[in-house]
Amino acid sequence: MSAWVPIITAVIGAAVVIAGAIVARNATRYAANLQAQKARHEAHVSILTEFIDAAVDAATAVQTYVHDVPKDLRAHEVDPDDWPKVKPFFDPALAKIQRARALSNSLIWPDVKSAWDQCDDILYGVIEGKDPDLWSKHLKTQPDSITRLMMIAGTKRADILESYGTI
Repeated sequence: MSAWVPIITAVIGAAVVIAGAIVARNATRYAANLQAQKARHEAHVSILTEFIDAAVDAATAVQTYVHDVPKDLRAHEVDPDDWPKVKPFFDPALAKIQRARALSNSLIWPDVKSAWDQCDDILYGVIEGKDPDLWSKHLKTQPDSITRLMMIAGTKRADILESYGTI
């Protein structure tokens, strides 16, 4: 009987080691999963924050264009002699719209993307110049598409931040 004691002890020890390894592996997987969820949340917040900033910059540049370029110079076809007066306002507005467009490609939320698409139509439509009164017409509709975009994107960002603590 005494010969069985070391064997039984070894079997019990092996079982404890195997159980410990299983627990450690599961704990490592759990920690890795939490880390991945945290990284995903941080990426979502970062994407939305950068996009919101770009959309606000685009809207601000378009508003500056509307207020600083006379209506008759905001035509679809700008006379080459007038281009030096328009260019300092047109170029930044176009660049900022294009930046927001590029960032919108990383949006994974259909409601934010849809709201941006409506804003993009207005912002680009204004600098395209087919309707010199487009900006003022658009702002008469409240909430305008830019405000709606900010509300939707801001709410989405708040939801992500709120859910951050639950992982």
